[in-house]
Amino acid sequence: MAISLFGPECREEFMRRQDLDPMFKQKLRGLTFRLVMLSLDAPGNQARQLAMNLQGGRFINLVFDIQPAPSELRTMPFDKMRYDARVSAPHQVFLDLVQGKIDVMTAFTKVKVEGNMSKLMGQIEGFVGFLDYLSTIDWAP
Repeated sequence: MAISLFGPECREEFMRRQDLDPMFKQKLRGLTFRLVMLSLDAPGNQARQLAMNLQGGRFINLVFDIQPAPSELRTMPFDKMRYDARVSAPHQVFLDLVQGKIDVMTAFTKVKVEGNMSKLMGQIEGFVGFLDYLSTIDWAP
């Protein structure tokens, strides 16, 4: 069954896999980051936001927010005290990224990044590995 990117079933799948799948654990190993991903123009005329807290390669917290577009998610100020970075992009860019259709460097030309770019880039190898793993999941269009 295909999983909706940044939907409630995405959270359940991430939490399930981090406990059961050794490859998932390996790909996230060592990642420590607080990240917000804002998906604009998602299916169903929605804005979808995923706020994640990764500590030592484990999801400590995953919070999803789905609102009808246009939503306040688009204009809400970025909270630098709670998160290291926020990445905003059209939904299709995120979908192409997790499906392995574009690489991280190409994605950077299509997204808006706010926050601590040096911390993000310092862990880029871990994020690339995680994205590589995500490309094995059946994502809904």
